[in-house]
Amino acid sequence: MSKPHGVCIFCGGKGLTKEHLWPKWMRPIIVFNTEGEHKRLRTTLKSIWPTSLVEKKTEDKTLQGSGINWRLRIVCQTCNGGWMSKVEHNTKPVIQGLLDETIRTLDEEQQAKLAFWATVRTAVYERDDPTWAALTPDEYGYIRSEKKPPANWRIWISSQRAAYWQTRFLHCGSVHGNDVTDRKGPNSQKTLLGINGIALLAASSTSSVADRYLVAVTPRQMKQIWPYIGEIGWPTAQCLSDADMMQIAYAVPNVR
Repeated sequence: MSKPHGVCIFCGGKGLTKEHLWPKWMRPIIVFNTEGEHKRLRTTLKSIWPTSLVEKKTEDKTLQGSGINWRLRIVCQTCNGGWMSKVEHNTKPVIQGLLDETIRTLDEEQQAKLAFWATVRTAVYERDDPTWAALTPDEYGYIRSEKKPPANWRIWISSQRAAYWQTRFLHCGSVHGNDVTDRKGPNSQKTLLGINGIALLAASSTSSVADRYLVAVTPRQMKQIWPYIGEIGWPTAQCLSDADMMQIAYAVPNVR
């Protein structure tokens, strides 16, 4: 169940501000189309329990203007100007270091910063279409209070050279498990983010088959950063292509 309209998604407070989907500090370091059009993609998946069938729907919408100015009125000033601002400040040097390859090994602290940043971005991105927002109020509250991804999350990273994914994200909400018929929205999600040569994938599930869902969406081409497993060399040995990114983005997890 999502937060009611008109209150902050993280704390339930009022006095909402507009949050950029692409942080403003990224403007000098990644390429945006500042004129003309941008695209919004949304894929929704629904497994028909207890069968192995999966219902898939993809929406590709072209909108006027630059995606760099895309903002959502979903967070309060206290959150936006407080802990969320600190997340951006803490993660900016890590992302810049990966892009210019001055970081050659991602240690545990750097991975934790990236993982939490990806979690916050996912929470923001999915509110563009609340109908298919998968996070629960408990997850929003946990993100705000604990400053780390919840236990039911997995996050991965890889180098990538996909021309189509230089500045792009895709959020995929889906419904799994034996509560499918009782739900009005998704209970699982994966969000793939491309930032120049970086690919980040965040997945989570509160379904009755959450563990199996997370295994099903685990990309063999990417390295896990949450929960922490070990140091990761950068750039990664495998550099994802357009075909790799599309496969990761649109693969349908067959989970019952």
